[in-house]
Amino acid sequence: MLYKSILSKEIEASVEYTASIVISIDMLDNLWDLATNFAHEKDYRSALLEIETILQYDPDNNEAQDKKKRWTDLYNKHSTSYDKIKLNPNTEKEWEDYGNCMIDRKMFAEAIHAFTHISGNPNKSSSWYNKGISYLHNLNYDDAIEHFNTAIEKNKYYYHAIFARGLAYLRDEQFEMALNDFDATLKLRPDYVPA
Repeated sequence: MLYKSILSKEIEASVEYTASIVISIDMLDNLWDLATNFAHEKDYRSALLEIETILQYDPDNNEAQDKKKRWTDLYNKHSTSYDKIKLNPNTEKEWEDYGNCMIDRKMFAEAIHAFTHISGNPNKSSSWYNKGISYLHNLNYDDAIEHFNTAIEKNKYYYHAIFARGLAYLRDEQFEMALNDFDATLKLRPDYVPA
């Protein structure tokens, strides 16, 4: 467990500070491994989301603060803005960014179309996850599950993909498989409210 020293709320406490549980070390390790895996895939956007979660629990974590700064710089250097794409992407990276923009705008059919312009085996687990999300929202559960499986194979700590696969199983009425995924999500991230 990660403990933090906080001011005691007891009026007549024998000590000024008391320990408070912040996060389990296993959960912190899982979040760190997930963020690191995203960074190795050069998916700095996803890595930064997980680092933000770590910093919510442990704001004094110097290593996480350093990674956040470094990965923010790398994200800004390598990102393709929606304005730069101008609805006419040329490279696989631009198509991927365009697809992600379409997901952000809840335009899932357009996202699937954009993702078809990416080679059959993208390196990033989040690419597979995003394709799966698009298929899930278009009620194509088999393709969604297939894409989530690949995302999880590439990054076993990807609790978002495990949870999303559980949703696909649930909507496809494969209830036992859905429960297994929800349990697996909670093992990786016990505080993940949607699970």
